[in-house]
Amino acid sequence: MIIIDEARIFKEIEEKQPASVSLNGPDGMLPQVQDMAMKITKKYEIPAYVLADTTWGTCDLNTTGSKILGADIQFNIGHTINTESLENNLVLIDAFDDVGFESVAEKCTKLLKGKLISLVTDSQHLHQMDKVEKILTKNGINVKIGKGKGQLNDGQVFGCEFYPATELKKEVKEFLESKGYSVNNLGEDLGESVDYKDFIHPLAKEISNKNEEKGIIICGSGNGVSMVANKYEGVRAALCWNKEIASLSRQHNNANVLSLPARFLTTKEAVEIVNTFLETDFEGGRHERRVNKINK
Repeated sequence: MIIIDEARIFKEIEEKQPASVSLNGPDGMLPQVQDMAMKITKKYEIPAYVLADTTWGTCDLNTTGSKILGADIQFNIGHTINTESLENNLVLIDAFDDVGFESVAEKCTKLLKGKLISLVTDSQHLHQMDKVEKILTKNGINVKIGKGKGQLNDGQVFGCEFYPATELKKEVKEFLESKGYSVNNLGEDLGESVDYKDFIHPLAKEISNKNEEKGIIICGSGNGVSMVANKYEGVRAALCWNKEIASLSRQHNNANVLSLPARFLTTKEAVEIVNTFLETDFEGGRHERRVNKINK
């Protein structure tokens, strides 16, 4: 069951004395958000609006909806990040799943004993990290928890945080330059929360207009960026997670854009995929006939 930090909400209301508030959260948490709104109205006798356009993270807060309603405070519920507020009158509220993972961790110890593992989780289960780490460590498992960057806490996975992609991009760029390639960097360098589409459109246009011969796009999963790039005529973006897929994407599909899923690749793997992609030629023949049918 999802538990919302209602004490924090009540504290904000009592300190700021708003005439009305709005609440927003992920779609799966909507019933709890609605219950919270009713509690606020009953306790403080003020309107508590639930925004119909549910949010999916701190890059999708729907503050415009709150402003249209004239709410004095917007509570964005369920996105546990390492900052409490991103703008005036917007308060980020924690929400946790109270289902424990201790029994699951215990069952995993036999399978994982003696191994090195990486432990990650989502916003709603951050409070379970320490408990699970202790159980695994006690049973001879070497546990690594990545340091949080951007808006993320240690060990936290969050879909629109781009630092895994930007870190991998730096390594790929250095490799390409060492091989003598000229790199036209159209992407994000700071690892901030961004809309990846804003960076993929310019790259896809360059390839579509034949200003550039090949492109490399990188994000967490590699899926979204591929979907955007493939909207453009003449762009054939291939999502590749190993050398074999990269080789086939060139040999059979004449792919001209390589998409890398940064969250699932080591630097070594990514560099090998890039090298394979760039060094492999299109086989033509029956494959050329098939590729020509893509835009028909």
